[in-house]
Amino acid sequence: MKQTTLRTVLAAAVIAAAAPQARAGTAIHAEVTVSSKAASGDTNDARQSADNLQFIGCGLTYDATSDKTEVNCVARDKFEKALNCSSTKPGFVAVAAGIGDYAFISFNCLGSELTKLHVEKFSFNLP
Repeated sequence: MKQTTLRTVLAAAVIAAAAPQARAGTAIHAEVTVSSKAASGDTNDARQSADNLQFIGCGLTYDATSDKTEVNCVARDKFEKALNCSSTKPGFVAVAAGIGDYAFISFNCLGSELTKLHVEKFSFNLP
């Protein structure tokens, strides 16, 4: 009898450990979308996308010769439509520097010039 109880307890522990963990709270999913002048999406959703095509983000490059930092924002959607643009304006650099692992990003371009950068880092951007 004791062996049966032990087996039952062990089986229940294995099942509980393998089961997905319940989560509370809101999670918003925003796949990457790209138009001719704008892009938006959630970094985690792009990372977890089944198509392996989506990405979105902004990178920073400092040039010691000009003493300027440039932000370059890039995105590609599941249809392989891509957009990128950049700026050396300090406001854009500051916003881009705050982008973390989990964020919603949207940006607008006028040609190759970055004209708007919006970043949201809320609990619902987490996986």
